[in-house]
Amino acid sequence: MRSRTPVGVVLGSILPVALLAPDAGAGLLSSEPFDYTRGESLHGKAGGSGWSIPWSSASANQSIFGPGLTHPQASSSGNAVSMGAAAALRYFGSDINPGTTGFWASFLVNRLSSGSGGAIQFVGPTGSETTLGVAISFGAANSPVLLAETTLGNIGAFSASPAAVSVGNTALVVVRVVPLGTTYRADLYINPTAQDLSVKASLTLANTTALRGVALTGVASGQTVFDEVRVGDTLADVTNIPSPGATGATGVLLAFAAASARRRSSRCTSEGC
Repeated sequence: MRSRTPVGVVLGSILPVALLAPDAGAGLLSSEPFDYTRGESLHGKAGGSGWSIPWSSASANQSIFGPGLTHPQASSSGNAVSMGAAAALRYFGSDINPGTTGFWASFLVNRLSSGSGGAIQFVGPTGSETTLGVAISFGAANSPVLLAETTLGNIGAFSASPAAVSVGNTALVVVRVVPLGTTYRADLYINPTAQDLSVKASLTLANTTALRGVALTGVASGQTVFDEVRVGDTLADVTNIPSPGATGATGVLLAFAAASARRRSSRCTSEGC
């Protein structure tokens, strides 16, 4: 009788690798935990990773806030930043062409004021902010979050989410950019979980000007606190949530293991093992 290597032995060597191995090509591109001294101005701060310039802000109202924000679906460390109405800008390590390169981005936000305003925007190169990329705008307190295309701060096409970021509660906001060649689509998620990855708003943007960085703005009459700004290749890079389909390979292997075990048991019954 031919010697057979038990299926369990083979799969026992494969499954740990399948369970632990990251998605091919996965990576965190830019990350900002705002790990700076409380009370200091955000302007000129250069921590985090994957950025080409320090934070640039003309307002002293953008200051380091503590403690940092926390959320069960996101890792957090350091402090956070409290934003007034003026913008703070920082560029990625390299431009992203949204027509050809997809990515995920996430951030934590807590509205400490009921005032209207506050947004995070993915901006084009200097001189191209008139064809701004996608913006996530919070509007009035407890109103729907908007996913919008903006021009110098003016909202053009937009998609409204049924979900809101309520005052005093930390929310995890995630955006996925899907390249479509001459256009790209942005999908918005608010407080997603592994069990609920439903898209809250979706918008196709006709302009594929390169995305160079992020700009944060807050509320004129109060505070908007941001934390843990992350940009990466996969959902798992920017949150604690597994990427969609990440467990697919494992599921296939487990199904194969079960089927192989059944076949082996049947052979053993008929042949004797």
